[in-house]
Amino acid sequence: MNEFVYNVINNAAGAIKKLKLTKNLSDYNAVVIADEHQISYLLCGTLQILKKTVPDMQVSLVVNGQAEDADTLALIQEEWPDFAVYSSFDEYLAAKDAQRSEVMFNFANLRHPMYANMEKRAQKEAEVKRMLDYCTQNPQNLFQLITCIPDIKEALPEVTNAVAEREYEVIYRDYPEDSLEKYVIRLEDIIRSYTDLLPRVQVIRLDRVFGPGISATDDIWVMDVIRDMFTNKKVTVYDRDRHEFASAAYVKDAIIGILVGILSGRKGNIYHVSSWEISRFQIVSHLFDSFPECECAMETENEGWEKERAIEYRMLNARKLRLAHSSNLSKTLYTSKLAALKDTAFWYQNVERYIPKSEINLYYGRMDRIREMELTILNEVDAICKEHNINYFLSAGTMLGAVRHKGFIPWDDDVDIGILPEDYFKFLKVCPQHLSVDYGYQNFGTETTSHYIHDKIRVKNTFFSTKYSNQYPMMNGVYIDVFVYFKTSDKPFLQKFHIWYINVVRRLIGLRWADRPRKHIHYYLSMVALPIMRLFPFLWLHKYYIHVLSWFEKRKTHYRVDSMGFNLKKVGAVPDEWFHGTVEAEFCGRKYPILERYHDFLCHWYGEHYMELLPVSGRKSVHDVVRIDLGQHLFEETAHDEAFRDVDLRGELFETYKNK
Repeated sequence: MNEFVYNVINNAAGAIKKLKLTKNLSDYNAVVIADEHQISYLLCGTLQILKKTVPDMQVSLVVNGQAEDADTLALIQEEWPDFAVYSSFDEYLAAKDAQRSEVMFNFANLRHPMYANMEKRAQKEAEVKRMLDYCTQNPQNLFQLITCIPDIKEALPEVTNAVAEREYEVIYRDYPEDSLEKYVIRLEDIIRSYTDLLPRVQVIRLDRVFGPGISATDDIWVMDVIRDMFTNKKVTVYDRDRHEFASAAYVKDAIIGILVGILSGRKGNIYHVSSWEISRFQIVSHLFDSFPECECAMETENEGWEKERAIEYRMLNARKLRLAHSSNLSKTLYTSKLAALKDTAFWYQNVERYIPKSEINLYYGRMDRIREMELTILNEVDAICKEHNINYFLSAGTMLGAVRHKGFIPWDDDVDIGILPEDYFKFLKVCPQHLSVDYGYQNFGTETTSHYIHDKIRVKNTFFSTKYSNQYPMMNGVYIDVFVYFKTSDKPFLQKFHIWYINVVRRLIGLRWADRPRKHIHYYLSMVALPIMRLFPFLWLHKYYIHVLSWFEKRKTHYRVDSMGFNLKKVGAVPDEWFHGTVEAEFCGRKYPILERYHDFLCHWYGEHYMELLPVSGRKSVHDVVRIDLGQHLFEETAHDEAFRDVDLRGELFETYKNK
């Protein structure tokens, strides 16, 4: 499956989980009736991902004959083999579980040319009535009609620039009886006539949809502009493109809106689903800004319009849906215009293994140089460990990078190594003394202003600061991380308590370092704890943290935890046997040790599918880097030049030249 299509499906499912709506699906079979629009397949894919949370739910698609888009449907079936497809509603009824309630989604794509045929309209009415009659047999059934409404061709009256749910009927009720606008109202009247028998009904008026997986022509210029830009290599901009605004629904937002409506919206209501308004001029501008490398000509054509020409609006007002769940819905529901257009363009170009440019641009072109510096540190550490018979291994994302990419994960910006306590304390004695003058070993014992709970080896005279670390006057250069894996209990209760207590102490050290109360839920607890924590010297806190980590070091146990404590609540402790024995693995052209049981380790931390790239939206650094200044290390040939000044943490103007 195209990774941008999967990203849409995965992010839509993630939003429903974030809104905690999956529990509302637990008692239902989900049935998508009629595949008149490609979004119905992506809705099925989203429901399939939600099955991980609601495993008893069965997802079915009724295609009513031939599938509208057989290729996309085949991809969904290939990704989720247990996805059921029926050629008719009768076939579904013969196979269904009679004991379960159902959520039924019925699509009516009135933008499809087939609805110009009056016979097709009559068939849709009969189909909707039959579904409603069936749903009345179980008062717990839910029914949602999703109407892909006709394009709003005429500019809206001056009194409004976006039509709300009840206003739609006011504007279009006097249209001819055979018009599609009037047919929208007729379908809704059918639903309305069933509310006494089936109060759990709902109508979604779906705006024009675009995005990955949607090749339909109802996308308000987006696909036309993308096609002109990347295939025809010429885009023409007209005067009217700045004055005509229409609304549209990005496909991810549309799926979320449909599910939020049925799971959280009020029954017996009509909801508009739309993302935002946009003009063709904005589409062209966003795409040219996003793809400056595209060899495409832009032409303008003056149609003789006056500069004072009034702006025309053809838009749905979808604000009612935002009230259906919570104030957080607007952030979850709506994708930015720029992100939506970029992902659609990448999907059109069939881009694979995409790395978001925003993650690379963060480093202003210095990602390769930063990695070179980190590899230089790693090579020096490797030499020190070999000279002193110290065992270590590439860990965390660096181990994953070695196995999956034979180098860095494309969006990763640091190196992680792991070590066991018996080697760590030996490493701690020899490494700081044997590092070259360009590097500094950083922990609570070597730098009194640094209170990270794991060790780092940094390049001196550079800045590679995160939003967190930039607050403190300490060595903040390019670095590699050192993680120590300590023993923990074999008994589940003691193991959970150990992990919990590690996190408590880690958070308390962080609170003491920040020296201000935490936000949100822990605010009042931190207000109480902070004055007490100020009574303890940092050195004592760090030594106590090592003591807590070492609780089980002298016991014969079979599990370990890392010195950070992150993610342990999610993945739990790691079997000790995995840490005994290493093999050589290629990383950026050289061989480094990784755990012999690397497959088990990576499955434990990243899941069985660790060899697959994350969805596009997850391909980003976990570090919130805010300042990068490589100083003399910007170029390899100047890195060791003593003519440059050493960093002074007070500021550049306090620095002095070495030769003075």
